[in-house]
Amino acid sequence: MPKNQPTAAQRARRLQAAKGGRYTDILHGLATSADESERWRADDWLQTVLAHLQELGWPGSPLDLEFGQYHAYPGPVQLQVARDVDDVDAQADDADPDDPRWAQAPLWLGVLAPHEATVDDLETGARAGAETPQQIAARVDAELAQARLRLVQAAEPDSTTSCPICGDRYAVRHLLATSAEGDAVCPACVWDADQRWKADLPYLAVRIDRLLREDLSAPAGWAAVAALLALTCGANLGRRLERELQRRGGFPLVMEWWNQPLERSWIWLPPRERRHPAFARLGAGASLAAIIEALERHDPTLRTQAQRLCRDAEVRWRPALLPAAVAYAVAFTAQAAERDRHRKPVHVVDSTSDGLSQLRSPFAVAGDASNVEAGLEVLLEYLLFPLLLGHGLRDTPPEPRRVYSAEPEDDRPARSRSDARVTHEVNRASQVAVVLGQIPGVPNAQVIWDGSACPVHDDAPLGATSPVNSDIDEARQAARIQVAGQMYDDAGPSAMIADEAWARAGLWIPADDGAHAIRQARDFLADRPHVDVLWGGHDGALSEPMWIGVQVIEVNERGTGIGDVPGLHVLRGESLFGMRLSDIALVRRAEPAPINAGSALADNEDGTRYDTAYVIDPTAEQAWRLVGHKIHQLAHDHPRSWRALDHLASKCRERLWTLPTEHGQDVTVQLWLRLTDTEVDCDDPSCQARTMYLTGDGTGDGGQVASGPLPEFARTRGLAYFTFTTHPHGDAWAASKDPQTCTWMYTALALYGGFMRVNWMDFAAPDAVTSGYAAWKVRDFQETEIRRVVITSGPDGISQTETGAPDYAWPSLPPEVAAELEQRSPARQAR
Repeated sequence: MPKNQPTAAQRARRLQAAKGGRYTDILHGLATSADESERWRADDWLQTVLAHLQELGWPGSPLDLEFGQYHAYPGPVQLQVARDVDDVDAQADDADPDDPRWAQAPLWLGVLAPHEATVDDLETGARAGAETPQQIAARVDAELAQARLRLVQAAEPDSTTSCPICGDRYAVRHLLATSAEGDAVCPACVWDADQRWKADLPYLAVRIDRLLREDLSAPAGWAAVAALLALTCGANLGRRLERELQRRGGFPLVMEWWNQPLERSWIWLPPRERRHPAFARLGAGASLAAIIEALERHDPTLRTQAQRLCRDAEVRWRPALLPAAVAYAVAFTAQAAERDRHRKPVHVVDSTSDGLSQLRSPFAVAGDASNVEAGLEVLLEYLLFPLLLGHGLRDTPPEPRRVYSAEPEDDRPARSRSDARVTHEVNRASQVAVVLGQIPGVPNAQVIWDGSACPVHDDAPLGATSPVNSDIDEARQAARIQVAGQMYDDAGPSAMIADEAWARAGLWIPADDGAHAIRQARDFLADRPHVDVLWGGHDGALSEPMWIGVQVIEVNERGTGIGDVPGLHVLRGESLFGMRLSDIALVRRAEPAPINAGSALADNEDGTRYDTAYVIDPTAEQAWRLVGHKIHQLAHDHPRSWRALDHLASKCRERLWTLPTEHGQDVTVQLWLRLTDTEVDCDDPSCQARTMYLTGDGTGDGGQVASGPLPEFARTRGLAYFTFTTHPHGDAWAASKDPQTCTWMYTALALYGGFMRVNWMDFAAPDAVTSGYAAWKVRDFQETEIRRVVITSGPDGISQTETGAPDYAWPSLPPEVAAELEQRSPARQAR
């Protein structure tokens, strides 16, 4: 926290001004004398307020003293206690609110919810003496409930994104993926059998923490998901997650509920008018321990009933079963009460199968995961939902409002299973037939396979993409059946869509409908891939379709130069020409070696080749670490001249950065780095390289080098391949990757050495298209152009020119640096 952060009272006043008339002045009692503030110590006052909140079921929280304020984090709320003083010393990092110098100042309590609240969230407060601690606790709890309900209702108009498994509608920010590869789903479907990817718990935990820490309207069910994992995935889960996240190079802080799910969890409760009598004395939400205590006080036989149900269902009893089931029952009951357009909570029972068994090691469920799934299902269906709702899964009363468009003024489309992917409830042959629209009477079934359509920007209809002849038609139909069946066998029915076929198998059968075919082409071929096309020739002129290898240059909605119909603009060798989609039966991804610029790039002195390069996509922090570790290594290898090398690397980076902008309008940049393990066994805090980083002038006064472990991909000897695109944006150039990442990757290329290739396409000329590429070799902080190919297509045909001569002079290394590099070179040492 910076030292100039405003006090709780100053922050409240600023918030009042920001909210204008919508802000209610809750900082009342300002006329109370300061004597009442003097009666309280800051920490004692906050502890007393926390004790009254715990009487309402809130989780406890330790106190942190930082910059003159005490902080506590019970549940979703941040509490701050400070003196209302403007003295800079009072905000120092070691300041105490009870220091005699300012102990006469009023004592304030600031309340933020969630932890990272904004003006639209809950921000309130109180002054010592204006209210009793018990009144403050009751008011904060009531205002939290009101703020939660207001924000949940405000999120309802944004709840238009379907969960891909159940079809229920949510705001897109409220859907989370269980792994980097998976689709974002709702909290009810996290453990559904239709999940295609194994769950990565560290990945999911970070996203749950971020959502609940930043969004007060987050679905209540996500807290139940976190509680279930914390209860069943082994001891000390939070500390294990922190270690793994630190190893991955991420932010290693996780929330307290991962270590203490019973005591530190926060489960939202339904509004009081819709809440079960067992929770009458609890607040807006409560810890899992408080909720279980309330239920067992209401029904002392609850745990005995749970054990009997598990025994009858042949489920082995474990202590975590009841708390996990209670978390699910209460959280999803609250979610359904708050969001009365959503599914009934009992349907979560159908989505608790097989997913828990798919958690990736070493964070899998301790013991038998299927036993936990079965216990969760039986306790929810036969004990907890009947207790809290009065009915179970099989006797759910009808609620028409839970169907979208149930009211006349609601113009959103009806919520239906067609919004989601297809379930496992049909056999393979029927599944393929349904997805491909081969069952009569199934409306719009073809859309299930083809996915969404592209919008038409004018009134003119799109040209045809349906097969130009029977050969193309038969090839498409046979390919669809074969690919859909393969997708069913490999990943289940939920993956049977054209997008998944391209992502998983690299196969695309163009849709017969133009709007769907254009959308697919734009999504699949946007990166200008090299592909093999089963082509029938122009207007189907070939006797039978043949395979032809091309690079896709552009997707054309209206024409490719051979008619006003959808098609592709492709490059084959030196030829640029158009292909109508109606002439294409099948497209197969066929990526070549990353570069194709001749032996000068393939024959390296260290024996590595481009066709063995591995693809990387580093974050800005990972790219920063590459640079920091290499500079640290240079400081040890070249103790007298590493500053000069630092300066040369910066100059090389500046030159590499400008090269792509010297070409056409649309540029692809490809970097190959000779990455090696640069870990240095150095724990010396006085090492000069540990306090400096690349500045460009050799002074080393820019800051601290990247700390933390070297990324795993940099420990493999060989060439690492990184690519991004750039295009003009105003007076500057925009990149498809984070500009900071690109900057550090250019620096890494200058330091490690390797190659760079720039591919460009320029449509600036009115009657010609210019394309081509240039390749540079980077070594010892110098870059040398080794090949340039320029292809021009115009009215007079296609011409190509090649050159290998660089068009600029590069400064030479300082003599002392060159001599030291020569002495340390592998070739010299070998001799």
